[in-house]
Amino acid sequence: MTDKRYTTELLVLKKSIFQDTSLIVNGFSKNEGKIDFILKNALSIKKNKYPVIDLFREVKVELKHNDGRFQAIYSAELLNNYDSIVNFSDNLNSAYLASKFLLKNIQPLIPYSATYAAVKKALNFWSQNKNSTLPYLSIIKFVFFYENGILPEVNKEQADWFNTLLNFATGKGKLPEISKEYWDSFSEWINQIN
Repeated sequence: MTDKRYTTELLVLKKSIFQDTSLIVNGFSKNEGKIDFILKNALSIKKNKYPVIDLFREVKVELKHNDGRFQAIYSAELLNNYDSIVNFSDNLNSAYLASKFLLKNIQPLIPYSATYAAVKKALNFWSQNKNSTLPYLSIIKFVFFYENGILPEVNKEQADWFNTLLNFATGKGKLPEISKEYWDSFSEWINQIN
């Protein structure tokens, strides 16, 4: 590992109280994979140096790899917030389930650019409470599996569909109209993989 500071965009997926006044923050970056760091005095209103770091926010952070598990943080800037997701309980639950899946599966120091784009698109969708039959949680899992080569071998027609879905999930294309029954079947299939 390097001892140089680096800057990356990060999606905050979890915060846990640590030693009464601090927080352990878990998230992931499209270039650096899973990132964990400690925000000292984060629960102290007077001493919190990084109030922009909160759950389901995208922040630009300056970090430094340490010998231990936690990285050191030097600066943070808010890029996007999806705070309004808390107003929609079903969407908030989906975001929590996505976070749980991602924190279980994403590894440090591995790029996840497609997964990162898919999570941002889902958070944007969930924070606006758009009604749809699209199962964004299953789409996030699909993109993760696709990006990591975990999906089974498929025929050309299925591969074309995978590419269409990947392009949609990462903001590079649109989907044709698809029935709720198909999405239910898709979600059942993707949940069997993991």
